[in-house]
Amino acid sequence: MGLETYRSCSAAEKRLVLATFWSRKPSESDKVLQAAREYGPYAVVMVGLISLELGVIAAALFASGSAWAWFAGAATLAGAICTLLARDRRRDVANGPAR
Repeated sequence: MGLETYRSCSAAEKRLVLATFWSRKPSESDKVLQAAREYGPYAVVMVGLISLELGVIAAALFASGSAWAWFAGAATLAGAICTLLARDRRRDVANGPAR
């Protein structure tokens, strides 16, 4: 699955795609819903990779005894929570609007 529908959207439609994916507002446009379904897996992977990178940074800071380690640990936890949120939003968008 690619991002063909998402890429064919105008800038305003792309904003609607992001709003549809990250909020609980359903979109009336089939094109926006399809683009949000395509965007979902990429969003989960990207947020997960960012969280993983933060985990590596936190581990390195903890190993070196840096005072910034706790901040990096908190950022890693926030990234993990965002990954779970993105996964749940992907599932909600894939199952269609709850009416």
